[in-house]
Amino acid sequence: LSNYLYHSQDPTPENWVHEDDPCRELYEDGASLGSHVLMTVVSGLQNHSVVLGDTTKAMSLDTAQQNLFNITNMCHSLYQSNQSTKNKTFYEHLQYFSEWDGLRLASAQMIVSSGVANNHLAGGDMLRMANNVVRFTKLLEEKGDKDVQLLTLSMDDFISDTARNTMKFLDFIFGEDSNDQSVENNVSPIMPRNVRWEASKQEEYKFLAKQNDAHVTTKGKSRVEKQELKEKLRRSPELGPILSHIEVLVNHALMA
Repeated sequence: LSNYLYHSQDPTPENWVHEDDPCRELYEDGASLGSHVLMTVVSGLQNHSVVLGDTTKAMSLDTAQQNLFNITNMCHSLYQSNQSTKNKTFYEHLQYFSEWDGLRLASAQMIVSSGVANNHLAGGDMLRMANNVVRFTKLLEEKGDKDVQLLTLSMDDFISDTARNTMKFLDFIFGEDSNDQSVENNVSPIMPRNVRWEASKQEEYKFLAKQNDAHVTTKGKSRVEKQELKEKLRRSPELGPILSHIEVLVNHALMA
């Protein structure tokens, strides 16, 4: 949703939307993003079921492949599909379409697009994110937390408390107790905690300043309006299944 609201602004913050083909799913070698990551994503969903309508469903590889096929078909049915839109750019579609059709097209781009048409600046981000979550989770399970440290932060948490979550990131990088260890070893800490906190507050200041800029991801939408659009995505026969399963993966990683 934030992707659609962000890139459909006038003027748009990023120029790649003027050049993109959101439905181009194949790389130069003929492979698709799904062919690279879908098996991994589905393997991470084996222990997770999602309520879709009146039923609880797990995601099999065949189901996931069919889901991506349906999303790609939906994308082609929306993008440059008739006389009035055949010469319009991706950005012009986002401007021209109704809110719901624009959101569906932008969401399809975030799921199935290879990114080839925009020089890999964007595309397939949702599938890539799910793939990353599964691979990092499996790495942690195989190696253990003594050899692998993993921090997962949500954008919602960052927005609601930028300073605290930036501090959490810095503590992850430099170690929460590095000051104590430095004193014991008689060496200067790489980044003292008071310096980290000042940097975290500065990051929060910059973020709040950006929120006052025109290029934000709300586009004048209230929390209620945004929630209604999210629910429409969940109920979408094409987009709902894969997005709902990815949501479960991400939420599980955030709670780990």
